[in-house]
Amino acid sequence: YDNKEMELWKSVIGMGELAESQALDTILNGSGQGMRECWRQRLQAMRADLGYAESSALERLLIQQVTLCWLNLNLTEYRFTNVMKQSITLTLGMYWEKRLSTAQRRFTRSCETLARVRKLSRRTPALQFNIATTGGQQLNLMK
Repeated sequence: YDNKEMELWKSVIGMGELAESQALDTILNGSGQGMRECWRQRLQAMRADLGYAESSALERLLIQQVTLCWLNLNLTEYRFTNVMKQSITLTLGMYWEKRLSTAQRRFTRSCETLARVRKLSRRTPALQFNIATTGGQQLNLMK
């Protein structure tokens, strides 16, 4: 705790990574470490495509959320497809429809939130210069 340079807290898995790890365990269900590593790499590539390395701390949290929601959506879609292959009750069908819609909504909302935060953080106030020209006319320049 006293050694600030070690920052051991960075070595411990974060809650987002823990949730991602548990989701992968659920998806893979004992398929092996090779398959798990492939999915881990896919999520890492997705985060890189979303600009994780050069993002602000808030954007990194949102990118983690986007990839986790994407993983959850795909897991739910996979399960939904397997359930719908069978003869099921109307109640079970409605349950899975609602669960899939909820996963889609969470994914869409996380993407929209990331886009909104990026738009707001990139917005810088325009500088306006007023320059008096000969003849008393004013010239406004925006930068």
